Amino acid sequence: MIRIWDTFLYEGSKVLFRYAVAIFLYNQDKLLAEGNSIAIFNQLRSMCKEATDVRRLTEISFNEITGFRWMQSAEKEITITNKSRVKLKHWTSYEQQ
Repeated sequence: MIRIWDTFLYEGSKVLFRYAVAIFLYNQDKLLAEGNSIAIFNQLRSMCKEATDVRRLTEISFNEITGFRWMQSAEKEITITNKSRVKLKHWTSYEQQ
């Protein structure tokens, strides 16, 4: 658990999403083997307790899950856009005075 907290504090909230997806992938076979929605719900409730291999979860989170690079570029674009808006508001308020 300490490794997950350490990674979260170092990289931010996107790590929690990665670990959540990793927990689903870690339990994928069990979830797909269930026959009805009640069994799937019960498996979903217990899968966090059963995911105790933090090394495996970290391996899944950072080595096996791909395709999140678009999130990083989108975050950068939002940050740049927000900074531009702040500057624009500052300039327009300065011009109006």
